[in-house]
Amino acid sequence: MIQETDADLRLLFIARTFPPSLGGMQNLAFQLSESMRRLVKVTMLVNHRGKKALPLFLPYAFASAIYLARKHRVQAIHLADALLAPLGVALKTVTGLPVTSSVHGLDVMYSNRFYQSLVPRALAQLDMAMPNSRATETEVNARTGGHMPIAVIPLGINPLPEPDAMAMQEFRQLAGINGRERLMLTVGRLVRRKGVSWFVEQVLPRLPENAVYIVIGEGEEEPAIAAAGSAAGVSDRVRLLGRVPDRLLAAAYRSADVFVMPNVPVTGDMEGFGLVALEASASGLPVVASGLEGITEAVHHERNGLLVKPCSSVEYESALRYLLALPDEELRRLGATFRQYTLSTYGWDQAARRYLDVIQEVAGRAA
Repeated sequence: MIQETDADLRLLFIARTFPPSLGGMQNLAFQLSESMRRLVKVTMLVNHRGKKALPLFLPYAFASAIYLARKHRVQAIHLADALLAPLGVALKTVTGLPVTSSVHGLDVMYSNRFYQSLVPRALAQLDMAMPNSRATETEVNARTGGHMPIAVIPLGINPLPEPDAMAMQEFRQLAGINGRERLMLTVGRLVRRKGVSWFVEQVLPRLPENAVYIVIGEGEEEPAIAAAGSAAGVSDRVRLLGRVPDRLLAAAYRSADVFVMPNVPVTGDMEGFGLVALEASASGLPVVASGLEGITEAVHHERNGLLVKPCSSVEYESALRYLLALPDEELRRLGATFRQYTLSTYGWDQAARRYLDVIQEVAGRAA
């Protein structure tokens, strides 16, 4: 797929995972590339077929990138994440073009010995790394020797479309909502660092009985979450909905009272930025999140959410009791204030401009 717009910079954008495949990395690559295409000439080279196609995509991308770079007189190559750094080194060597890369956290931290011996070393040979937060920058420096050029650029956010009445009704039925509950919502891949099982066992029992916890997402922690609910005697207040389409996700954001991001520290893993917290805030939903890692650069305390001490059931209880006790009108007004801050501070157009300013500078030096 090759699409271009009028501008001076000519960029080749490579992503190893891209829609219609589903997931956070796919959405990030799509949003960034779409925003870039509105500003500069972009040639796209992406994998639409998911993880299974990755072994075939990499050699295909190498050969295709060389051809496309020459055909479209590309001035720089940008990689959607650090896993592609070895490919970037090969392309830099063959084409002589500068290569930059986004870095999201786990793509540089992945705790596999072979991966760590290959990817960070390759990343260090690129012309610029663009981590999404200071926390991710720290990990990049630790794994690349601290000598490569780095520009920290936060991710952007585009609000989901307003859900229609049918989506709202379908979500309520799926979640088993009767209208008398106070709804707390968590969205994301269900892995240990997300802290969902900890929250269910340590915080949910301390909250009013009409507080229901809705969890959207899939992952290896699902059995642990269910077990935590059973152990704490709150299984009837935990609703594991799995993955849902965007129309129902938008309805969940509009229906919930509070968004919760109860991350816990996990050795060898991290939250690079906390994009779902921004997505919730951009939908007008007050956010309560752990003041941990890259989350602190997405959620600014009392400006677009509330940050609490990680693993503190007391602080979570206090923040959530306060919010859930607010009258509906006051809660909506607070959410609207947080939303305004999020939309004015984070946006994909702003993020794309920051990326392109850096890439333009790198390309200029190379030229």
